[in-house]
Amino acid sequence: MFMISMQNPIMYGAYGGIGVSNELIIHFYYERFNLPDEYSIIIDDKKQTLNSEFSKNHQLIREIKASITMNLNTAKAIYGWLGNYIKQLEEMNRT
Repeated sequence: MFMISMQNPIMYGAYGGIGVSNELIIHFYYERFNLPDEYSIIIDDKKQTLNSEFSKNHQLIREIKASITMNLNTAKAIYGWLGNYIKQLEEMNRT
């Protein structure tokens, strides 16, 4: 049985490459916005919002949550596994 903890959110992307020991390294990251230093709201006399904006340092953060390394044989096995699902998705999208 597999369980997903909210402490381990769904990853949005990955990057990596070949390590010094000839292994494949993949880093998985989660995207979120940092908390701004300030948030400004301009309201009129009737307490209606006219404008609002975050401070300029409000930016997207990519936080690495997990990293894996694998040898060539494991990478080929995962490549084959993904390839099968990619083919299924392509066939589903054709219909």
